This record gives sequence, C-alpha cells and structure tokens, in this order.
Amino acid sequence: MVQDIPRGEVMTAEHSGFDGESAGARNLISGKPRHWPYRLAGELLRLRAEGLRRRWAKGTRGRTPEGATMVDEALLMELGTAILAVTTAINTQLVASWQSPDDPWTPKAIQAACDAVAAAAVTAVAWGEKVRALPPSPLTDAVRPLLLEQVDHFLTEFEAIPKRFSGLSLVLAFGGPPRLRITFTSPPGWKRRFKAAMRRARSLIVQEALAEMRARRSA
Repeated sequence: MVQDIPRGEVMTAEHSGFDGESAGARNLISGKPRHWPYRLAGELLRLRAEGLRRRWAKGTRGRTPEGATMVDEALLMELGTAILAVTTAINTQLVASWQSPDDPWTPKAIQAACDAVAAAAVTAVAWGEKVRALPPSPLTDAVRPLLLEQVDHFLTEFEAIPKRFSGLSLVLAFGGPPRLRITFTSPPGWKRRFKAAMRRARSLIVQEALAEMRARRSA
C-alpha cells in the first residue's frame, strides 16, 4: 500500500541515489510514462552492460589463482555459477522489484536489483580475465580462445536484455501478459568445438609425454 506522504517527499524518495544515473533514467522516474518500471530497468541495465563491455574490451588480465596452472573442472564450473547468478537475479529480484509501480520506493528497488544483476555479471567478466592470466600449457592454449568466446557471447546476450524490456513494454501496451524469462546460451557449436579442442590437446600431451620417454631411453 502506498504511504500518504507529501509530494515533495515522494519526489525525494524516488530520486534518491539516482544522481549518478543517466538523464533518461531520471526522466522516467519523474514522468512515469506507461510501463515505466520496465523501461527504467532496461535503461539501468543498459548503462551497466556498457560498463562491462568497456572493461572486457580492455583485455585486462586478472590475478591467477594460487596453484592454478591450467583449465580444470572447477574453473569451468565457476563461469556456469556466475551466469546462473545473473539469471536468478533477473528472474527473481529484478522481476519482484517492479511489482508496485505506485510505491515511491520502487525506483530504488529497481536500481538495487539492477546492481545485483550487474554484480553477478562482473563475476563472469572477472572469470574471463582470470582465464586470460592462466599460464600457457597445451590444454590451456587449446581451449582458452573458446572460453573467452563464451564470455564474449554472454556479454552480447547481456547487452540485449534492455531491448527485451522494451519489447515487454510494447506487449503490455497491447494488453498482452507480462511474460519475461531470461536465459543465456553458448555460441553456435561451442560444445562440439570445445570437446574437439580437448581431444586434440590431450592427444598432444600424450605425444609429448611419449617423445620425452623415448628421449630419456635413448639418452
């Protein structure tokens, strides 16, 4: 239920913490056009996605975990966990944040949800930076480009989410149901290419081991 508070205090509550956001976001809060919560979420996520893309484009190398020398199952699971966290934050926290559009605290709830989504997405980007920093090895060198491709593909899909919110506003304008379920995919043929790269790398490792054994015997 919306509290009966003076209009000036409502405006203050609604705009609190939005000084660093875009003018478009602030205008949505002030003007409240139809379906503004979805459009506000889209605008806030757009800004955060752009920041993540800039960070990823810099090619920053993250800190290599102590003892990490190559790609292993634990490392691969980290990306899946990060992307699952992004999906959960969107489909639960963000969706819940816009359920009361007349509440003066709804803009802040949407902003907090978008920050949670972005924080989870940062983890995925940081994972990619960690992969960049792994020392070379036959296995790592074989699959590193594919792992980085996966992160880049995730960011591309993440950048497209604000457009999904715009489409949702259009559906609602024509009386459709507010259906939204965000999922992320892998690049085309990625699993097949990853398995093939793993097979080639393992074959190379075996060949190198056999060559080393033969060299020792002949020494």
